[in-house]
Amino acid sequence: MSLSLGYLCSVINENELFDMKDIKYANKLLLLISLATAIRCFIAYFVDLGGEEAYCWSFALFPKLSYLEGTPVVGWMIQLTTCNLAFNNEFFVRLGAIFTSAICTWLIYLLGKKICNQSAGFYAAVLYTASLFCSVTQGLFIGPQTPQLFFVLLSLYFLHEGLILKNYQGLESRNISNLSLIMGGIFIGVSTLSHISSILLWAGVFVYLLIFDIKTLGRPYLYLSLIITFIIILPLFSWHDTRLYLGTESLLNHLVNFSGPFKELIVNNPINLVIIILSLFSYKRLNKTMAQEYRLFLSLSLPLLATGNFAIGLIPMFIIAAISYETGFFNSKFKHFKHKIFNYSLLFSVIIVAIFLLHIYVGFFNFEFKKPDSYKIGYNYNVLNHYGMQQLSRDFLQIRNNDIATGKMSTHSSIIADNFYDAAKINYYIAYPEKMTVNVTGSPSNINKYLWVTDSINMLKIGDSAYFIENSEEANNAQKIGSYFKKMEVARNIYIHRFDKPIGKYTVYRFKELKVIPRFDAN
Repeated sequence: MSLSLGYLCSVINENELFDMKDIKYANKLLLLISLATAIRCFIAYFVDLGGEEAYCWSFALFPKLSYLEGTPVVGWMIQLTTCNLAFNNEFFVRLGAIFTSAICTWLIYLLGKKICNQSAGFYAAVLYTASLFCSVTQGLFIGPQTPQLFFVLLSLYFLHEGLILKNYQGLESRNISNLSLIMGGIFIGVSTLSHISSILLWAGVFVYLLIFDIKTLGRPYLYLSLIITFIIILPLFSWHDTRLYLGTESLLNHLVNFSGPFKELIVNNPINLVIIILSLFSYKRLNKTMAQEYRLFLSLSLPLLATGNFAIGLIPMFIIAAISYETGFFNSKFKHFKHKIFNYSLLFSVIIVAIFLLHIYVGFFNFEFKKPDSYKIGYNYNVLNHYGMQQLSRDFLQIRNNDIATGKMSTHSSIIADNFYDAAKINYYIAYPEKMTVNVTGSPSNINKYLWVTDSINMLKIGDSAYFIENSEEANNAQKIGSYFKKMEVARNIYIHRFDKPIGKYTVYRFKELKVIPRFDAN
């Protein structure tokens, strides 16, 4: 273990980062990472957690039960950055994403620098930072693929070191190459624990070997690395056994992740995609070694891209684009254009983030037209995913305290929800601070891990009372859930305001005296 850790440090520092000729790009990289991190910290502190983020937080709250529903690595990360929820605010929940995003930018710079030069490393870092997926959706907002990004980049680094053979192959070089293969297998395994799609990196490895480097198939260390990966991911199969039995999403479903083309275009930055497409035309201009590396990273990308894991699949393509733009072809014909297009890529991401913030706090896309009388406040207004939970929490606490004081509800009353996103947000902002429990009812596919939470920890009993919070954005099941109780009544409507105007509405219900234990339907 000590040998592996020492080797990891020695390989990453093989070429000194702050060599005199590197200082220009080192300063640029430091500025890029510093500015991006400062922006992420600012947003992380002020913006409410979204539904997916709150659900990831619940993996830290219920770590053992998370094994049954999905990979708990993101929960471990949140436990680490919040000191096991001791510092339980939005900034510390997201701190792991912010920290790994900065480290990943540095790693991809080192990889580009190692393959080509400092300029290529910097351009790779720019492409990574300009990707909204890498830099914002998983690099600022905490998500299940946040730790995956970090381990994928480490996997790419060591796969490159292990598979791209040097012209000189002395004993020391072979040992480094073999140990790199093992390290690559370790990091692919850990990355797969974060998200199952990382196993497709091995598919990419074998695509490369079968087409371009069949001799390497005879190396024993290749198979030792593969075995190590599968040993590391063995817990995945036991974690998901129960989930498969319940008929919810299977483990293999996560290998295929196709989503809407417009969403993919935006989160992956269309200018980044243009840069990558243009770089593909430079293949014939690369020297022999760089062409080999080009083929490796293209092979690693293809299985991920083919299965809809576009954002992860584009990361090796960032390396291809960066080294391609350092060829004589681009430097002679597109020198000035080259610098501008990378600037435009960063500018696009900054504009999208600014629009997102303006929409949350100002209502960028909400124009003042006369609304019909039948218009429902907050209906189909998805800004509430990141706004208003603090207001809801304060107003709900007033309702609950008044209900307890007047005897309408007991201190043991729980909150009931009908989907895991709402349950997680309510748990984070309302239930956990007030030491309340959250129970969830519905189909297993809608409630996921909260099936075990409700069944194992927060068990409902006959005669219990509960609150239900109906969100105006969604068609919730107040009437259906209320039918399980003897009495159902509206406690109050809570309006979420911005600039003294209501933009969302939550209806708080009191459900009293449970008469039938809700069952988990497939409907």
